[in-house]
Amino acid sequence: MNSRLYSGQLRHRRTSPKRYQFTYGVYYLELDLDEIDTAARRILPLSRNRFNMLSFFDRDHMTTADSDRALASPPHSECGAGVPARRVAVEACASPVPAPGTGGTAVPGRECPVAPTSADSSSNAGRGKSGAATAPPGAAAAPGAGGMAVPGRESPAAPSDRDHITGAESARALASSEHEHGACGAGVPACASPAAPSMAHPDSSTSDLRTVVRDHLAARGIDPDSVRITLLTTARVLGYVFNPVSFYFVRNRSDNALRNVIAEVHNTHGERHIYDLDRIAGAATYTARASKAFYVSPFIDMDARYEFDFRESAVGDYDIRLDEYQGDALFFQAQLVLSPRPLTNANVAHMLARYPLVTLKTIALIHWQGLKLWLRGVKYRPWTSREAPP
Repeated sequence: MNSRLYSGQLRHRRTSPKRYQFTYGVYYLELDLDEIDTAARRILPLSRNRFNMLSFFDRDHMTTADSDRALASPPHSECGAGVPARRVAVEACASPVPAPGTGGTAVPGRECPVAPTSADSSSNAGRGKSGAATAPPGAAAAPGAGGMAVPGRESPAAPSDRDHITGAESARALASSEHEHGACGAGVPACASPAAPSMAHPDSSTSDLRTVVRDHLAARGIDPDSVRITLLTTARVLGYVFNPVSFYFVRNRSDNALRNVIAEVHNTHGERHIYDLDRIAGAATYTARASKAFYVSPFIDMDARYEFDFRESAVGDYDIRLDEYQGDALFFQAQLVLSPRPLTNANVAHMLARYPLVTLKTIALIHWQGLKLWLRGVKYRPWTSREAPP
């Protein structure tokens, strides 16, 4: 199988207004979207769209509505003619040329999204063992709850099908107005909010995640049959999950080269946002920029921008870095460093024993780190629903 299990460290580092940092161990599942049912059949503790020790629910992830929101924003003049404003990659801003996959024009056959309906939230009844699985946690910050970190790099990060992009979320991401996200689209959260998360169990409105993501790529000009899509995420543990951030890695089937990255961000208020992170032309590594467009941390202003750096070794180790800026000042860093191992029953059992109830640990750490920031006098910024009028 192409699907794998990853373990490593998540690190966050803040330099302003107060210096602060932390590091902790995490594990993630990287699931090939073509193999979710196969993985769920082979791994006894893992199921798709039904309860188990580890459960992957499609509805926890990107939906058609999320995709539509991400694709349907009006263009920003600062980013060049025809470039969708909601496209998360600031690569479009770095050059007056429309970002890859857009051709500088609207996507034919794709209508602008409307407000999500109750159908977006409905879900299908849980499937049998031939379902899918997922996994990984994080704490407060960007990639995973606040950020990630790795040796030699101080920073933060952290992240089942229901915890990822859903149709409704995709539409929200695409339909948000330009003034909500600022020039050049939205960004990925740098810190997860310490507000209490939803414990809601999966309902029965589920779209097939693979289909949703393939349709999203096709709408952006990428032939879904020419690529392989994997999702780096955390699965539900005993029915509960909170994924600060999950990543969809889109690779060419011909040479396995990383072609595109999609970030799926959740906050503790039950909201989700999709960011298309297009690679900056000429960069030595897969680097992408984005303007922040989604509330995640009550201790970080919305007026911020992100810079992502994705690195992968020859043996599959990941080094995912996030730098967050206000103006030209770097004030927050996150880094997630992970090493792969085969997705087997023995390795999954080992991770469950080494990191028990990891999803509960993630949300607990988000609140704990938030409390410590508040006690240090860092300004608290109340959450406002993105559905509320500006």
